[in-house]
Amino acid sequence: MTEHARLPAIRAKAALLAAFLAAAGASALSAQASGGDPVSIVASWLGAKPYAGADRAYSEADLAVPASVAAAAEALGVSRFSLLRNEIYARRGYMFKTPSLDSIFRATPWYRPDPSASLATLGARENANVTWIKSLEDGYDLGVVRSFLRDKEFYGSSQLYLAGYYYEMPPEVQSALSHLGTNPSRFLSWEIYARHGYAVPGPMERLLDGVYWFEKTGLGMAKTLGRMDKVALANLELLRYHEWPFILKAVPYSVPAGVEMIPAVGYGAFFVRRLDTEGGTYYFSSHRVWDALVADSQVVGDAHATVTASLVPAAVAEAIKAERDPRKKLILYFQNKQYRGYVDTLKFNLSDMSPPEYLKGALSTLGIDWRRALRKEIHARNGARMFDADLAPVFSACTWYKGLHDLTPGTASRFPAAAKVTAIELSNYALLEGAELHDLYAGRDGAAAVVDLQGRLHFIRMLALTGYGGDEGSLVVGVDYDSRDEYDASFGFPMDAEETRRYLMRRVEEKVGDLEGIYYEQYLGGGAGC
Repeated sequence: MTEHARLPAIRAKAALLAAFLAAAGASALSAQASGGDPVSIVASWLGAKPYAGADRAYSEADLAVPASVAAAAEALGVSRFSLLRNEIYARRGYMFKTPSLDSIFRATPWYRPDPSASLATLGARENANVTWIKSLEDGYDLGVVRSFLRDKEFYGSSQLYLAGYYYEMPPEVQSALSHLGTNPSRFLSWEIYARHGYAVPGPMERLLDGVYWFEKTGLGMAKTLGRMDKVALANLELLRYHEWPFILKAVPYSVPAGVEMIPAVGYGAFFVRRLDTEGGTYYFSSHRVWDALVADSQVVGDAHATVTASLVPAAVAEAIKAERDPRKKLILYFQNKQYRGYVDTLKFNLSDMSPPEYLKGALSTLGIDWRRALRKEIHARNGARMFDADLAPVFSACTWYKGLHDLTPGTASRFPAAAKVTAIELSNYALLEGAELHDLYAGRDGAAAVVDLQGRLHFIRMLALTGYGGDEGSLVVGVDYDSRDEYDASFGFPMDAEETRRYLMRRVEEKVGDLEGIYYEQYLGGGAGC
């Protein structure tokens, strides 16, 4: 059954469940849950209720929540669906990094935190119940966010987002966005695009369904950016800095032994599994912890030995050696390299990850990691639109390249679901990425480090903008640095609110030009006129 075919059934279940919950809310509550703070109300109810999530398939009756408990949970930013879905994890001792969930379950009499508990410890029945609740929860969360979108005021083209109130949204909206895999800053960025007629593929397309002010232009992202004014462009950049703190805090996983967790843009985290085999040490990357845990079965360290120099004809190899331009060397190689029948059919081992000798100098000159080049080749060969500043000029110059798809963080391959990528290609991609991320992240001594979708490591310094939001308090942003040396040097000077603002604005100006006049005119209200 297709997703569209399932929607009426899901909506019907959601409507039935809503009616059931309303009826349940009218029932009398026990005295122990009738007063106190929200955490106590929810925890008392959880402590007294029976639990069958590991024994049988849930029905709507298992999701009934008294009205006062549901209201207390909502006040903590936790929907009824999220509460009961996460109860299944909590019964196994899962440790939560989301403060509201951690507080609720620690206050119950039955919760026993277990550092070894992970998503992989759930049984089949528990997984089925989690999946079923999530199907209902998605419809609920979409409705919450759509309602917020319909009613909110938009300042993205008239005011710079330097004050905290521009980022504010109710706890239930933040919670719904979290369940839909989107942090609030990214959502606000997507809203700016939507206000200019472009829906970012994936979650935003669904969120805009029924939002009256959205008028689709049919233009792509690049052309939409070209039509934006400087204030909108500046806000996109400011929102990117505001996104870093969410990424660093929003990884609600307990990581098993042998798996490294790296916060990552678009995923919450990458999970890198170390695999020691007779053929050498491999690293397998996934944005889902359970995929990393079963990586052993997906990697075969066999004894084949690929001579990567032989993947192009001998005459081409000689031409590459004679070419002096480093980028043209790479173009010649990838233009003529064997791909079909190799990358999509043979599982890589370490010999497949080694560059030919005649390309090592070019790679060093251009500062390109060979494993990243091979990883991005998998995207390029399957029609991804290339924006990588180092590798886009290489693949775009190859006659086989066709840019057909925008990548998305929604799938393991980053391709939209309609794109066809073989299981072997995905396995090879995960091996290349795992090795690359491990080397980038190793030995970082606890520095705030985040990986972006290009596989690059950023070091994040938190800055607080105070004095620009009245009573709204300070605005926390994360300024990224491309090297550890730059990151370490940035701690040499304390900054007050005005110095912080100017520093951040200089970073923004690198992307959108001179904004000083716009800042004083639009934000401080200066300039000529009434």
